[in-house]
Amino acid sequence: MELALRGTSDAGPLTLDEPIHNDGTFRALMRMRMNVGDKMMTDRIENGAIKAMYISPTIQNNLITIIGKIIQDRLVNRINKAKSFSILVDETTDVSRIEQMSFCVRYVDEDPEHQLILREDFLKFVSVENTTGKNIANVIFETIKCLGIDSNYMVGQGYDGAASMSGNFNGVQAIIRKVHPTALYVHCSAHSLNLALSHSCSIQHIRNCIGTIKSFPESKWTKLTSMCKTRWVENHDGLIRFTEIYKAIVNTLDDLQLKCDIETSSKALQLGKTIITSDFVIKYYRITIAIPFFDDFIEQLQARFNNHKKQISSLHKLLPKICNKIEIDANDFEIYSEFLDIEVLLTEIQLWKRKWSNKPEKEQPNSAIEAYIKCNYEYFPNISFSFEAIRLHCQFRLLR
Repeated sequence: MELALRGTSDAGPLTLDEPIHNDGTFRALMRMRMNVGDKMMTDRIENGAIKAMYISPTIQNNLITIIGKIIQDRLVNRINKAKSFSILVDETTDVSRIEQMSFCVRYVDEDPEHQLILREDFLKFVSVENTTGKNIANVIFETIKCLGIDSNYMVGQGYDGAASMSGNFNGVQAIIRKVHPTALYVHCSAHSLNLALSHSCSIQHIRNCIGTIKSFPESKWTKLTSMCKTRWVENHDGLIRFTEIYKAIVNTLDDLQLKCDIETSSKALQLGKTIITSDFVIKYYRITIAIPFFDDFIEQLQARFNNHKKQISSLHKLLPKICNKIEIDANDFEIYSEFLDIEVLLTEIQLWKRKWSNKPEKEQPNSAIEAYIKCNYEYFPNISFSFEAIRLHCQFRLLR
């Protein structure tokens, strides 16, 4: 539901009357129970000792903490049961200007109907005082230890492309791989896509067009949204909003030219002429814009996502549609020697190839998760682990 338990004024006696100020979901639920005839609740609130109501802000915070700990422990048990996981970490500054690190884990779980589910679960926020690679890595290690997660099962890491996170020598991923060599680093796909789009939008005509839209003031009296320098998704929403109210913007600028002071009138005239010129209006549809944009965008996608492909290309060789078409060498799985019995794995591969060699192509799994479902752990334990690792190395998204 994403409803806050606490309110803006949640202290003092609880009555049946609706409060003037928001006193929170917790007290509202108790009031609802009393209004629908819960006699035990009503007697407890009306006749209980004033100093033993247990509905104060302190008690509410304790309840939130306890509920959170119960949920957190259940998630940790699932993660340890999966016996392989990837960590997903991102940092952002909160309203009090404290750097907060969101800590998430990606793993494969099994539901009550024995269907495999790929999960990404948020576990906690952690305050970070120093954003160097070494300090963040130490915070991650300490967080894993405090949560009770077995770090020996870590097979992947997912972060943004900041130097402190992705650096090959002093970055978080490099420091963690010194302790856990199998924890491959994958640059977040959402960040990679955003960077590719942002780079492509630096083409002159597109940059000028976005710059013009940015010139319009943002205030509570307008419906235009701000244009963000770093997040393309927000720019996309802003451009859509601009096109939706384009006619109203033109009319408003015409009015401002006639009714306002010289400075406002001059700026309105300048902006009005800019956005009604044919060059501005049809920029998105001109070949001179489309071709450079898509050429640059495709180049950026290839450059940023090829690294993802290289990280798990050896594991993809086990997919049924591929395994019988190429040679598979023991060196392809050397990085996972800590988890795999390489000699047994080579025997498993021969049996695995034989299993799928006579199967029609339409019956062969298309993805790692489908292959994992079809892979009997009793007969193919090493291959089963490999498919699980593929899924965990897939890219991630974090809500800021």
